[in-house]
Amino acid sequence: KILNLIFRIKGAKKAEQEVSKVDSKLVALGKNAVKVGAAFFAAKGVVTAFQSLSASSLASQQVTDLTNAMVNLGGEAGFTAESLEKFKEATDNTVSSAQLLQNTNTALVLGVAQTDDQMADLFDTAQRLGKALGVDTQFAVESLTTGLGRQSKLILDNLGITVDSTQAYKDYAKEIGVTVKNLTEQQKKTAFVNTAMRKAKEAVELLGPEQLTLKETNEQLTVALNDLGLAIGKATLPAVNFFTKGITAAIRAVTALTNATQNNRREQHEEILSYKGLSEEID
Repeated sequence: KILNLIFRIKGAKKAEQEVSKVDSKLVALGKNAVKVGAAFFAAKGVVTAFQSLSASSLASQQVTDLTNAMVNLGGEAGFTAESLEKFKEATDNTVSSAQLLQNTNTALVLGVAQTDDQMADLFDTAQRLGKALGVDTQFAVESLTTGLGRQSKLILDNLGITVDSTQAYKDYAKEIGVTVKNLTEQQKKTAFVNTAMRKAKEAVELLGPEQLTLKETNEQLTVALNDLGLAIGKATLPAVNFFTKGITAAIRAVTALTNATQNNRREQHEEILSYKGLSEEID
């Protein structure tokens, strides 16, 4: 009825043009709504699937970045990408690669170890002390690394290590033939680290031969699964990077399409309002 009134009031040709214009917008609106809905749910499903895979790729990228940082920090001291294998062996594969590298880089920044062999020895000592005190390897490694680097008696106490820094400085000064007053800050740190590591090793020797517990075998399983994820992430990293960019572009396109649909809706509303006031029937 409304369309017939429009024909009568505005004339057949003019009304036909107006109706066609509105009709085309309604059709476009319907098609856009379908596209938006389909694209939204498709994108959501794809993103959910890729989030799982990209997590492995991100973890792999993190390990690569941490490895590069280790080589840059300790390259002159002989640290290489292969040093990580020494650290994994020293901790009986109970600590993830990322955590080991983080601890290694912390130790290098704090000047705790001079070679990767010393670092491996430090990690092995930490693991065994941690087991004796009922704490996991990562906590033990982090405590020993940070405690030594910051010369923190409080942190080292987590592993049952007590250090008399004053006596440590005296012993080291006597060893290198200088007075305590003439010790540099680096020499004081060396004295503290040497004393703490000596006490830690003395405690480890009292523990006897190392035997892995069920807790540690479970940690090995977790690390093995983590390493598998890293391998998959490394292999799929280029593809994940490519598709992540594609998905991002697709989501932005959906957003633009949604905004365009809103604009069409406004134009349609304006078209309807343009007939207002022509007659009571149309209103």
